[in-house]
Amino acid sequence: MNNKEDVDLVRSYIDKGIEIRHVKDLLTNSFSLSDKAFLFTIGRIKEKGTREHSVLISNDKSYLNHYDDLFENLWKKGIDIHTRIKDIEEGYNFNIETIPSPEESLKFYNEILQTVKNELLILLASSSAFFRIEKNIGYKILEELANYKIKVKILFPTKIDLKYTIYQIKTKYPTIDFRILPSSLESFIGLTIIDKQRVLITEVKDDTKINYIDAIGSTIYIEGKSTAISYGTIFNSLWKQAELYDEIEKAYEKIQIHDKMQRDFIDIAAHELRTPIHPILGFTDLLKNKITDKEQLGFIDIINRNTKRLKKLSEDILEVSKIENSLLNLNKENFKIKELISQIIRDYKKEAETKNIEFELIDEDENDLFVCADREKISQIISNITSNSIKFVPGEKDRARGKISILSQKMAKDYDNDDTHIDSNVIVITIKDNGVGIDKDVLPILFTKFASKSFQGTGLGLYICKSIVEAHGGKIWAKNNEDGKSATFSFSLPLDN
Repeated sequence: MNNKEDVDLVRSYIDKGIEIRHVKDLLTNSFSLSDKAFLFTIGRIKEKGTREHSVLISNDKSYLNHYDDLFENLWKKGIDIHTRIKDIEEGYNFNIETIPSPEESLKFYNEILQTVKNELLILLASSSAFFRIEKNIGYKILEELANYKIKVKILFPTKIDLKYTIYQIKTKYPTIDFRILPSSLESFIGLTIIDKQRVLITEVKDDTKINYIDAIGSTIYIEGKSTAISYGTIFNSLWKQAELYDEIEKAYEKIQIHDKMQRDFIDIAAHELRTPIHPILGFTDLLKNKITDKEQLGFIDIINRNTKRLKKLSEDILEVSKIENSLLNLNKENFKIKELISQIIRDYKKEAETKNIEFELIDEDENDLFVCADREKISQIISNITSNSIKFVPGEKDRARGKISILSQKMAKDYDNDDTHIDSNVIVITIKDNGVGIDKDVLPILFTKFASKSFQGTGLGLYICKSIVEAHGGKIWAKNNEDGKSATFSFSLPLDN
């Protein structure tokens, strides 16, 4: 039953108490069946166009059993007649077919494209499917549809490294609207939605094949408005996701360009800062040797001190730039860690004495401990932490004498400090002071860039220290001591066996 004319006839049978079900595409001739006899009608066309009918009647059990099974199967597959009548009266139609042959699928696909009236939505399974269409049939047919004011949208997932090739193909078809999804959304089916009325679901049998016939499997064709709308909703959701992905990607590209410009500017500025610093330091040292006036020497000391601060700032900026561009190089060598610490203490001794601070070097291992590391950069770490300790230890006006203890020790057993696991084959350098401690707001972000509440420094030093230690395969951590008035910094380095 396919039209309203059939409805009246069917209702007349229903009124007489006859049960009826609708079967689409009944692939058999008419037959009647009872528990005793079987009647089969055969029709044929004669030469002059007249139709001739023949009737076969049999009570053979084999016929009765065969057609009884056939009827039961057709009855089970049939649609409730009242539902079918309602669909016809409301203009609703639902049909589903399976096309197992790839050749037939391609033929059917080309035919159905000729029936598009308003909108064509295509979800490709992968970027391979995108190139496969271009290689086999191209997008010219779809572009012609778009030229006739038909909305054509194509959505597919792809990888970043294919985007330039895809862009070249897309530019050939300006009237088609393409969108790209993240490659993680690749699937094994392709989806085509036509005019929110029909749906084609194509199985991808082998996505590596470039030939269309070799790549696809069976195709399911669904004709039904509600089903097509449901698939259309999914498509539109993915389309919006692709638009968002595209916007995020464009924003990310802008950020990258901005970051590169910023890094380039910082590099240039840091290099330009270094250019005048060295002659300023050289000339101030020269002037100190020639001037005897105490007031003038005081001025030169101020110039010298601030120039050194400027020198340190430019060096830190360049170091951070190297770290963030993965250009941090380590020149490793074997050296005694105790000798390096002793040298750093000598370098800072005079500065520490001006604040009434004493150093204490603790070496718990009788043997000289060798490390395989970049000596200059390890010196930079210890110097930076030591300088910070001097900065935050109370000055000479305070009653208590300042103290900075530096301890180096080989870990003979596993060591656990603030969830930091240290293996036994390392040396741990610990720098402890009796200063004001680490601000509680800064402590959680201590080793990140610009982590400082002090008016002195940029907050880059400990970030650089962390990067250097981790580049050596070590770890760095810090804590406030139990008295709440002092801090301890520790870092580990692999020992040279």
